[in-house]
Amino acid sequence: MIFKPFYRFFSSYILRKGFLDGIPGLTVATINAYGVFSRYVKLMLIEKDLK
Repeated sequence: MIFKPFYRFFSSYILRKGFLDGIPGLTVATINAYGVFSRYVKLMLIEKDLK
């Protein structure tokens, strides 16, 4: 839950050279990482309610 969002940010910002876009690149990388994080949180909540 912690490593996957970080990897998504790293991938989007560093590997895909989002840092060259400045603030928009940082924003896109952050939103991508937050999207992955929120999916994991929702999955965890769903699993918790099922038990």
